[in-house]
Amino acid sequence: QIVVAASLAGLYGRMAAFIGVSVVVVLAAMGLAFVLVSRIRREMDASESQLDELAYVDPVTRLPNRHAANAEIQRMIARVGKGSEGFALMLLDLDNFKIVNDTLGHPTGDDLLKSLAERLTEQLPRGDRVFRYGGDEFLILSEGYRAPEHLRLIGQFALLTLDMPLTVGPHELQVRGCVGVAQFPRDAQDASSLVRAADTAMYRAKSLGKNTSAVFEPDMDHTAKRRVRIDGELRRAVARDELHLQYQPIVDLISGRMVGVEALVRWNHPDLGMIAPAEFIPVAEDSGLIADIGQWVLNAACAQMQQWHMKGHVGLYIAINVSDRQLKRGLVRQLDAALAASGLDPSCIELEITERSLVDNIDAGIAQLNLLKQRGVKLAIDDFGT
Repeated sequence: QIVVAASLAGLYGRMAAFIGVSVVVVLAAMGLAFVLVSRIRREMDASESQLDELAYVDPVTRLPNRHAANAEIQRMIARVGKGSEGFALMLLDLDNFKIVNDTLGHPTGDDLLKSLAERLTEQLPRGDRVFRYGGDEFLILSEGYRAPEHLRLIGQFALLTLDMPLTVGPHELQVRGCVGVAQFPRDAQDASSLVRAADTAMYRAKSLGKNTSAVFEPDMDHTAKRRVRIDGELRRAVARDELHLQYQPIVDLISGRMVGVEALVRWNHPDLGMIAPAEFIPVAEDSGLIADIGQWVLNAACAQMQQWHMKGHVGLYIAINVSDRQLKRGLVRQLDAALAASGLDPSCIELEITERSLVDNIDAGIAQLNLLKQRGVKLAIDDFGT
């Protein structure tokens, strides 16, 4: 019995030791698993935080980005409701920012955007939120504005932040821009429409000149839609033979004799009627269609003048307006093509070039004028004194 009892005691001791070791191993494994899970969780949290930052923060200015802006607009619409005082949305677009990138380099352009972001954040009224909406465009949200005069004031105030030059490295840069302002719920009932309204107002401001602001009005939307339609249908206007030239006589006031004509392009749209050049030429320049239209005008004008000469109306010259885009995109080549097709003597042509198109790049402009002069055409400066 004593031997059996001793054997059982030894067995129980070994079992207790085994259980103890097992418990220690299990606890150690659980502890290790806890540490591993905690580490994985921290890494996942860090990754999620990094992804959130990439998704919602602009890496250059450290401002909230377009995605964050759209989300915040949605939240504000849900919070303030359509019957409240609402809020204002501003789009600030810099003028000629591309020149900074092209002349001083993209790093300087990025530093300029950082400096401007800091100034906007510091100087705009407390409670306003600034976002980098993309490129050289900033979006600003301001609560508590309803009256149009208030909207105009906040647009002007946003422009005041650009008054003082920005110091970027060794450069002191003067920035200018245009601001478009829209208000919820007056101008739009959803986020995308509100941004579109502010964008429409901003383009109206650009049309008024640089460094100005505009508040959205319903008629702007009609104008914007008409511009989109003109842009789309202008591409087919030449092919459909909807463009035509009118000729304004040029008279010598001393002798009273007509010495030439000025060719003026007109667009007779089948639905919209006669569209003035002041409306469709800027659209053509923005879209790049001005080169095609300019070539058509040169061809048609030279051909008509050659016909008049062949009918005995000699001694007349024809004045043709050309845009700065034509000058930059190969006016000499277009002129050569028109002369070859018509057979017109180059001395019977006077090209009217705006002063603005020359001062943008004086050296290149002079080189183009010299090539044109070599062809024998006359040159005139339009809008002189601009």
